Amino acid sequence: MLAKIILSRKNEFMNRTRAYKVLIDGEVYGKISNGKTEEYDLVGGSHTIECKIDWCSSEVYQIEAGEDDTIYLQVKSGMKYFIPLYIIFLLWLVSGIFIRNKREILGAAHPYIQWVVLGIPFLYMVYYFTIARNRYLIIDKDKNSVFAS
Repeated sequence: MLAKIILSRKNEFMNRTRAYKVLIDGEVYGKISNGKTEEYDLVGGSHTIECKIDWCSSEVYQIEAGEDDTIYLQVKSGMKYFIPLYIIFLLWLVSGIFIRNKREILGAAHPYIQWVVLGIPFLYMVYYFTIARNRYLIIDKDKNSVFAS
């Protein structure tokens, strides 16, 4: 008999239109789309699982699967602060439309505030696309599955 890996992908804003490649033991087994669940059959034993999107990936996740085992895993974006930073960035852009004289309201601090508001989201994304590119995605046990024990 074969072991099963059931991999779920959270429905997220990040990368919602793109599928992640699923690598098991270094070989591409398929792709998983936003909010979907995929099932993979494997021979029992030790295996590694990794998900990739372009040059970014997850850390390699080790599993030990016995015959007839079903392992529930979940993959999600590692950029947990993206939405708040994205909202701050959008508010700054919209404020430029509605507040014509920002310099009069904010005074001499205006250029510094602008660099902070625009720089923090940019540096956050650069960090995840370079230094933390192997932690851009996170694979972990699926604690939300009603079938997982």
